[in-house]
Amino acid sequence: MKPIIDFHTHRKAQEPGTIDIVHLNPDEIPVDNRFFSCGIHPWQAPKADESVWKSLEDNLKHPQCIAVGETGLDKMKPFQAFYTRQKDIFEKHIRLAHQWQKPVIIHCVRCYDELLPYLKRINVPVIIHGYSKSFDLARTLVRYPRVYLSFGHLILNENTRAFDAFIRLPLDKTVLETDDRSVSIKEIYEKAASAKNIPIEDVIRQMHRNFTTIFKKSLF
Repeated sequence: MKPIIDFHTHRKAQEPGTIDIVHLNPDEIPVDNRFFSCGIHPWQAPKADESVWKSLEDNLKHPQCIAVGETGLDKMKPFQAFYTRQKDIFEKHIRLAHQWQKPVIIHCVRCYDELLPYLKRINVPVIIHGYSKSFDLARTLVRYPRVYLSFGHLILNENTRAFDAFIRLPLDKTVLETDDRSVSIKEIYEKAASAKNIPIEDVIRQMHRNFTTIFKKSLF
């Protein structure tokens, strides 16, 4: 069986039998032989000075850096005061993603109306991570050909909107993640297979196809 892919995680230790894309802050040092993304999280927007941008661009040059982000927009109350700064940083990440031709991993909380115009002009693949909204919104988002929705621990609960959206979306428009949760990525794959009523091997094969499409590289 092929390794299980965790498309977005904050864990510094890799699960056995998996391939993951670990999120690094710009000041963090890449780990050899491990894929990573690098970006300024919207919560960190006030700290984004010139040295942070320099570190980010240095990391984007690393051969194991395969995505920009996570970056994005967040209107939760603690972060509203610097929302304009978030937008400026997000736009700069998009320019870097275009420059380096790397996919962008997006964090979006209470900002989907604002995100849609960006999706019209981003010309690299997009992963919207931690998707938790309705199927109707999901259907709108995946109409953009480069957009993929990433699902995590919420699909373990069949009463969530995330679970409903996941089971109704085509598997070739979704990816799976652990984010910052303690849940095993294998558990998420097992639930995805059960929800779709298919063998876990079929889920793993499709995630490998999605990886190749998004990142323009094959793992085997």
